Amino acid sequence: MASLDVRAFGARISFGLSRELWLIEAWVFLNMLGYGGVLPFEIIYLHSGRGFSLGAAGLVVGTITGIAVVVRVHGAVPG
Repeated sequence: MASLDVRAFGARISFGLSRELWLIEAWVFLNMLGYGGVLPFEIIYLHSGRGFSLGAAGLVVGTITGIAVVVRVHGAVPG
């Protein structure tokens, strides 16, 4: 009986999306979480390892992130 309640709850919160799509969305979330965790170290690497000034390192990382946002938004818009 309890397992039926869990399934009903899962069906209610799934917003009509399939299990496969939820797995893809979970993977995208984990991927973005990992990318966000790497960004500070990328700035440290560019500054300490490659000799970039902090401003230039921030500009490089910001430019890459900005391009990623534009490409993702453009790819999400049909047509």
